[in-house]
Amino acid sequence: MFVRATYYREKKTVHYFDENGEETLYIGGSFAWRTNNPGNLAKPGKRIVSTYIGLAQRTSKKNSLFMIFPDRATGDAERIRLLKEVYGGSSIAAMMERYAPREENDTDAYIASVSTAAGVDKETRLDALTDDQFKKLAGAMAKKEGWIPGKIVPLGKPSTVELRDKLRQPLATQSVELKGARTPVTLKTDAGGALPTVYPKLFGDGLSLYLDQVGDKIGELVDAGKASAYTFIAPYFAMKSNTDVHETKDKTAPLVHIVKQGETLGTIAGKYGVSIDALAGANHIADRNRIFQRQHLRIPGKSAAGGQAPASTPAAKPAATPAAKPAARPSPTAAAAPVPAPRRAPAAAVQVDRQRTDKNHPITVLSSAVKEASGPAWCKRFMGNNTLSGLNADFRPKAASFIAALKAGGASVRISAVYRPIERSYLMYWAFMICRGTDPADVPSWPGVDIDWTHRGADGKPDAAKAKEAAEQMCKGYGIRPHAKSQKVGRPKRSRHNFGGALDMHLGGYVGKIFKDADGNDVTAKGFSSLVALGASYGVIYFPQENMHWSDTGH
Repeated sequence: MFVRATYYREKKTVHYFDENGEETLYIGGSFAWRTNNPGNLAKPGKRIVSTYIGLAQRTSKKNSLFMIFPDRATGDAERIRLLKEVYGGSSIAAMMERYAPREENDTDAYIASVSTAAGVDKETRLDALTDDQFKKLAGAMAKKEGWIPGKIVPLGKPSTVELRDKLRQPLATQSVELKGARTPVTLKTDAGGALPTVYPKLFGDGLSLYLDQVGDKIGELVDAGKASAYTFIAPYFAMKSNTDVHETKDKTAPLVHIVKQGETLGTIAGKYGVSIDALAGANHIADRNRIFQRQHLRIPGKSAAGGQAPASTPAAKPAATPAAKPAARPSPTAAAAPVPAPRRAPAAAVQVDRQRTDKNHPITVLSSAVKEASGPAWCKRFMGNNTLSGLNADFRPKAASFIAALKAGGASVRISAVYRPIERSYLMYWAFMICRGTDPADVPSWPGVDIDWTHRGADGKPDAAKAKEAAEQMCKGYGIRPHAKSQKVGRPKRSRHNFGGALDMHLGGYVGKIFKDADGNDVTAKGFSSLVALGASYGVIYFPQENMHWSDTGH
């Protein structure tokens, strides 16, 4: 089946957006038709079809695979050859059961139409057809499938795009319309406010982004394709809250206490009849002498009377919205990445509570999420898997074969890191960046990681020295040398560790020894460069910018 599509190619990677804005990733070319399972026909050693220039897979239908050919004539010729060589011993009916599976086609009608066109019974074997009958059969199938040529456009440099509101909270799971010189496309942000990888040149000059729910323009890519990452800040934060009866004799205990000048944790705990330990624990207070004026303290044992409104959910226009405080960010994913452990739901960026003052007047209190200060305790959270079982299904056998060859040749192998949850990468990366000089107040939040990087002092202002000290302790716990020039730390969602596509290994005792490469050839290790070439033969690529880091892509 030729695909009604426009293809975009750079080297071997092709992105496709169909008429409905649905994205597809292709490897290869300009024309495509579908077989029962083209993936099997393209496996090494089983390449029945040799003229295709790539495979296509629609992202919304993981089992819907296509072969791509350089032109229609090649595709038609390959279809005829495939029918003769692969299905020659099958009847027309049996062939169509595989070629046009019932879950996606009216197979009976398809069988009837091509049998009638060929002028034979549906149980006739394909190798029993005359040349004229076969030509009529193939022609009927081509007419049924149809075709429209594709168009190849250079992709250019990919960019990652993140969207945040005025509070720098992620605009999570929001539909965003991308408008350029070509047909607009609607994509959706992930939980961290990031869009799928964008190739700006697909859209022509002047790519603009519009938040679908609100309709406002939130930015445009200037000199599109020259930068690798963009962050857009929407000029508003929107939420809704219900009003309450002003005059009432009913008195309710507040859910949130707003600290006044001169108050201590002890006096506040006494006021509400709770212990200091419970009050400190509920608000992640490590130093009980460090509370500050206007700080919001949630009273333990109380539930919210109002609702929660995440900062990532825009409502109306900005004019009718209150301001509040902050709380929370793509790499191509490898197939069959390890399934991470269940994650707790992230706290709402802003908590909305309706309560009453000491004079029983109704107020709405907006509080940023209660967070725990950064420090070495975070190093023991979001642990990964440091065995080969943590690798994805594609990379695992390659790495296992490479390591087996190293050990068989007498080298020592020590694995130090394999699968790393994205949350752990977030913690490692930003602890590293704070040590390198990033302002802790500028660090974005991450869904499900309620960490406070700022370490506010008694005056409520960020304590830069304490924040950097905590980051240094975290780097030490992670084994990161933040001030070493050669030290690199992958950003969350950009590290191949996040997708089970990388491992860190310490190798020794290999010089002068003989190892088998993936083709069974003997390789004498003259130095580390010999191991790099050896690993590449197995599909395990060394990343020279990060000591002892090997991956499926070389990153």
